Amino acid sequence: MDAQRSQVYYAEYRCSRGRFARAGKPVLVAPPDLARRLRGARLHLVGDGAQRYIRELGIQGAGWPRLVDVDLFLASALGRLALARKQTWRRGERAYAEPLYIRPPDARKRKAKTR
Repeated sequence: MDAQRSQVYYAEYRCSRGRFARAGKPVLVAPPDLARRLRGARLHLVGDGAQRYIRELGIQGAGWPRLVDVDLFLASALGRLALARKQTWRRGERAYAEPLYIRPPDARKRKAKTR
């Protein structure tokens, strides 16, 4: 994902038997640093950060890593995931999402500076 300030949030996921699981912790990184890490890796990249920094990340037509072009409007993507999963829900179950904060909020940084 585009993290603004010339940075991206990056995490790898593995797919096994139709289920995705995160492989390692998400990181905040500059696109050139991530490009070095990804060089030659057989990965599919998804997200607005991959789209925005396509050149910096070394994404080319048929080579690796590859860009997967998807609808990045989060609400519609979450809705499609929820509807797909609805078939297996039991009564009383709900889908939930929990934010994961990698970079501290600017407000916290400013507050620390004023102390």
